[in-house]
Amino acid sequence: MKKNLSLLFCLFLIALVHSQSHPFNQYEKLELPLCSGSDDHELRFFKHYSLCYRESYEQCEWAAYELTKEELEKKAERTNTFKQDPLISTGSAALEDYRGSGYDRGHIAPAADFLFDLEAVKDTFYMSNMSPQNPSMNRGIWSRLEAEGRAWAEKYGKVLIVTGPVLEKDKYPSIGLNKVSVPEFFYKIFLSPL
Repeated sequence: MKKNLSLLFCLFLIALVHSQSHPFNQYEKLELPLCSGSDDHELRFFKHYSLCYRESYEQCEWAAYELTKEELEKKAERTNTFKQDPLISTGSAALEDYRGSGYDRGHIAPAADFLFDLEAVKDTFYMSNMSPQNPSMNRGIWSRLEAEGRAWAEKYGKVLIVTGPVLEKDKYPSIGLNKVSVPEFFYKIFLSPL
């Protein structure tokens, strides 16, 4: 796991160092190197974030986005309208996969980071952006890490966030008819200009 996270962080830094213009406007350069290699990877672009969906795990492997201080101004409310993602070619996980499982539908790109726009909030409720999370983790340390990203945006004016579950094993315990994998570990990477 440490090796994979180190590789992810190194690729993130390499993409930033080699960009032609300001690196904080070039996070799209991450998408191809980090979401390729097999038919199991599918890029999904939303207006304000992108993710790499992994069919074999029925969830995204990572989500990446930029959050600015200006975007911290709340103009919308959380919708709680969870729905399947119609643009995942193989079909995303479904809400029913989580019912009665004991796991939360944990946002990878959190709704609270997109409260500056109602459509942006709605985009975070696609099931392609969910991962099964233990309720105490989702509502505890994961929630505090999400808040930390917003604190970085407030302090530094802009933060790039790459986040997701660690999906490195061939087999995990799973939930639901779609066999949504239950990851053991999650990560968040924050990068801001100083």
